[in-house]
Amino acid sequence: MALFFSFTTPLGIAIGMGISKVYKDNSPTALIVEGVLNSASSGILIYVALVDLLAADFMSPKSTSQWATSDRSSNCSSSRRWI
Repeated sequence: MALFFSFTTPLGIAIGMGISKVYKDNSPTALIVEGVLNSASSGILIYVALVDLLAADFMSPKSTSQWATSDRSSNCSSSRRWI
């Protein structure tokens, strides 16, 4: 992994320096590519936040045993029980 990173980082820098000579900020193609990449990164962020991080909180033994042993409506109304 470190070997892969040590080769791809300078390659990415060289590609970025080469593209910066011909890159136009306000061209329609550049704006579309930027929008697609921004939406993909925000989708990944939302996925990681909702699925990976929150799922671990709800699957902990403390929270699952609390839901199984008490009334669900009282758990929803009281946020102090989660602490």
